[in-house]
Amino acid sequence: MIHLKKLNDRKLNIYRIIAPAGVVSTLLITYLEMSRLPLTMFDYISRAVIIIVYTVLTYQLWFREGAGPLFERTVFWIIALFFGSQFFRLVYNLHIDDYSNALLTLPHWLPIVYLMAFLTFDFNQAIKAGSAFFITILLPGIFFIVLHPESVHLSHIINIYVSNIIYLFVIYATGSLMRQYAQSELLKQQAEKENRALQERWTTSKRCAA
Repeated sequence: MIHLKKLNDRKLNIYRIIAPAGVVSTLLITYLEMSRLPLTMFDYISRAVIIIVYTVLTYQLWFREGAGPLFERTVFWIIALFFGSQFFRLVYNLHIDDYSNALLTLPHWLPIVYLMAFLTFDFNQAIKAGSAFFITILLPGIFFIVLHPESVHLSHIINIYVSNIIYLFVIYATGSLMRQYAQSELLKQQAEKENRALQERWTTSKRCAA
């Protein structure tokens, strides 16, 4: 059995590397994109926010105790907000050919948010976080379907939502099975511990009687 404190210490050491690496990689990616692609004001603001947040997290991880859970939750919400805003911008600009091409790539990354929710939060909180993200990306799609019922992209939008429902259900079912397995293992260990205690007491009482 892996000691919980050792596991948390290893995770903390990894986070201390990931956080500053996030700052450097964001700066590098932004620099490369500036030389090749026209970036919008949204791109600059979002990258600046990510750099500031990762810088603050780096300080917290290195100089404050118990910053691991804060890092996990912050990274989840950064990724959720990033993909949510990218999806909103995609749906809002579907009439532009350059944005419609993103329908072939962006939807493939959305399941990461649901997976990270179940890796970051406990079971009930993960369901709420995953559902909140799904509702967030659902709203712009509903408006698009209502306002553009004849659009050639309508089937793609519907397929995205159907697939996201399936992703959320599969991850929920997997998490539920894992939780039940963990509970059964815990009960098994408790039962074995109680049996050993009963055997020790029985052996002790038998020796005393002898």
